[in-house]
Amino acid sequence: VFHSEERGDGLPECDVLTIISLNINGEKDMKVNGVKFRYINGQCYEFILPSGKHLLLDPYISDQTLPGFREFKIDEIERCDYVLLTHSHWDHTSDLGNVCNRFDSKLFCGAPVAAELSEYFKIKPGRIYPFENMDVYETEDFTLKAIRGRHFPLLNLGKYGGQPEDYPESFGGKEYRHLNFEGTLFSYDFCLTLGNNLRIMLVSGVDEFRNIYKVADEFKPDLLFRHTAGNIPGAEWAKAIARFNAPLAFPMHQDNLYNGKWGKTMEEFSEEIRGELKNLNSDTVFVNPEPYQWYDLSFQVSLETDLVL
Repeated sequence: VFHSEERGDGLPECDVLTIISLNINGEKDMKVNGVKFRYINGQCYEFILPSGKHLLLDPYISDQTLPGFREFKIDEIERCDYVLLTHSHWDHTSDLGNVCNRFDSKLFCGAPVAAELSEYFKIKPGRIYPFENMDVYETEDFTLKAIRGRHFPLLNLGKYGGQPEDYPESFGGKEYRHLNFEGTLFSYDFCLTLGNNLRIMLVSGVDEFRNIYKVADEFKPDLLFRHTAGNIPGAEWAKAIARFNAPLAFPMHQDNLYNGKWGKTMEEFSEEIRGELKNLNSDTVFVNPEPYQWYDLSFQVSLETDLVL
C-alpha cells in the first residue's frame, strides 16, 4: 500500500509505504505483530490482538457444523476477553452465554438489545458495554466505533415479513423470537483500531445507505471484513468491497455458500468477486480464509522524503 501523508511536525509531506503480509500457520501462540485471526462459522471470527488478548465476533459456533468441514467444538475457544455483537439473530449469538460466562468476557452490543441479551443468556450486566450509533469505546487494547447498519430486510419471512412469530422454532426457539425480531431492526458495523494502529472495518448487511462509505473514507481501513451473501451476485459485492479501498478484504457469513443455499460454491463466488475487482482496477485483494485455520497478518511501515537534513 503506497500513499502520501501529511506530517504533524511541520516537515513536508512524506511517502508512506506499508507492506502487509498475510501468512497461514497453525500456531495460535506465535508472537503477534499485526493481528491473528481465524474464521469459524456464520459471521464468527476469532482475533488475537497485539496484546495477546482474544476478541470474538458474533459467537455462532456449536449450533450447526459448517457444511463440508469437521465439527468445531466450543472447547476449542480457549480464551475470550472481548465479544463484539453486530446484531441479535440466533445465528450470531447461539454461544454468547457459554463464551461470556466461561471467560467473564466484556460484551459490546447494541443498546436496544443489551438488557434482553443479559437476561436471556444470564450475562452479568456489569460486563455489558452497550452502544448506539457513532458511540466510541477506548479500551487498553483497541478503540471501537459503532455505526448503525442495515440488516437485509427479510420482507418475505413468514406471514408478516419478520414479526416475532415469523421466526421458526429451530432458530433459537420460541423464547428467542423477540431477540430475532430485534436482530432485523438493529444491526451495527464497526471501526476497530488496534493498539498497533492497524485499522479493521467489520461491515454486515446491505448498503442501502451511503453513510458507511463516508465513515470508511475517513477511517481508511487496512482490513475489511464484509458480509457477502450469495443472494447478490459476486460482481455486485465486488463493487461494494472496492468502495472501502482496503488493501485486504475477507468475507463474512459465507456459511450459506458452503451449505449450497445460494446454488453456487464459495470458490465460484470468490472468483466472481476477484474478477470484478480486477475489472474495476481495484487494489483490494479478496481472500477467502480456510475455516478454522489461523492467519497471521503482519505489516511494516517505511517513511521516505526528499528532505535532506
